[in-house]
Amino acid sequence: MENVVVEHYERYAETLDGIIVPTEQLAAARLAGLQRAKRERTRTKQLFWIRNASIIMGILIIFFTSIRISPVFASTVAKIPGMDRLVDLITWDKGIEDIFDKQYYEPLNIKVTNNDLTLTLDGIIADETGMIVFYTLEAPYDISRLDTRGINILQNGEAIQAGYSYSGFSSEPTNIIEDKIVIDAPDGISYANANFILELEIRDEYHTEFSIPFTLQQPIAVTKQYELNKEFTIDGQRLTVQSLSISPLRAQVKIAIDENNTMQLLQIKNIKLVDEHGEEWGGIRNGISGWGNIREGEVGYNIQSNFFREPEQLTLHLGSIEALPKGQDYIEVDFERNKLLYVPEQLDVELEIMNHRSLRSKIVVDEDSTISTTFSGGIDAEGKPLYFNSSNSHSTDDYIESVDNYNLSEIVNPVRIYVNSYPSYLNGSIEIAIPLQ
Repeated sequence: MENVVVEHYERYAETLDGIIVPTEQLAAARLAGLQRAKRERTRTKQLFWIRNASIIMGILIIFFTSIRISPVFASTVAKIPGMDRLVDLITWDKGIEDIFDKQYYEPLNIKVTNNDLTLTLDGIIADETGMIVFYTLEAPYDISRLDTRGINILQNGEAIQAGYSYSGFSSEPTNIIEDKIVIDAPDGISYANANFILELEIRDEYHTEFSIPFTLQQPIAVTKQYELNKEFTIDGQRLTVQSLSISPLRAQVKIAIDENNTMQLLQIKNIKLVDEHGEEWGGIRNGISGWGNIREGEVGYNIQSNFFREPEQLTLHLGSIEALPKGQDYIEVDFERNKLLYVPEQLDVELEIMNHRSLRSKIVVDEDSTISTTFSGGIDAEGKPLYFNSSNSHSTDDYIESVDNYNLSEIVNPVRIYVNSYPSYLNGSIEIAIPLQ
């Protein structure tokens, strides 16, 4: 689960000084993209919007496209209050561009104040797979070091079953934070009851809690479902691509792995949709990239959505499939003795056990590598699950170094820690023509 990080493109700072920012036009575009014309207005205002719709739409198309393809323009727009969240989303996910273009975003503007903190629920993008919640936090003092905890969306009095991710607060002094919460619900969200409550806690001196009821009025788009059930053999290893579903926020691919494979599949690093023009929708960068456990035989991946497009042809590509021989896809550790017991020869990784609870790993990578975590959880000597307490990493152009801290309560040594990602690939890839008709 990756937290979303806003890219500010600092290397363009000098160039930006010479750029004239069309503030009024961008503000107008932002308003047009985030708010629909209020209903029951006078005939004069209706005529105004009708006459100017084509102009506004043209501004939006140019605006969103420029953000996606121009780092300089994106960096400039991000400096305008409220725009950094849109820049972050559109830069990394072209499906979000379509959402705002089609006015699928629902503005709410619900404001609550507690302990001198004002939380505004700005608006939501919702579909059957999850939500993106936009909010603003304000105070009459510096809140840059505050953090958010206990985030939940309640429906019918219970928290929806979902994963949550959000960006960190500002590292610079500020009294206003504009953030978003990305909610991924692998089992789906029902909107038969469209009444929800956003709950979260701000880690100030009072541990201020907010509980904001909201009701979604806009119709929820119906997910496009494609049952595939295509079996493939790649480099002697069998897998089945079960289905593809496409919603406004994300497309989802479900895959089953044959338990009789001789190799342990780790990650599928390259998944994308391609239309008849060669335009690609690749891995999702905002929120949770997948769900399930590939070691248990079923896994799902989230990719960018082309929901609002009507392609004549669509192909699903899967490639760069990581795998290691079974029996060489884990290490064995005795944390009590601070000792490595087994490391497969194939693993070119520098390892060290630290403080009887942590595993430090350092792996050399090339400039195209997307490895984020080398190891995951595992099992102890009695087969009980072994989980992370915390993990942190840093990278350079040459290597990625991680320190994983494990929860060793009631754990019996030695333990087996599984390899989560490693640059060893099967030979071959998969292409599936999606039956659009």
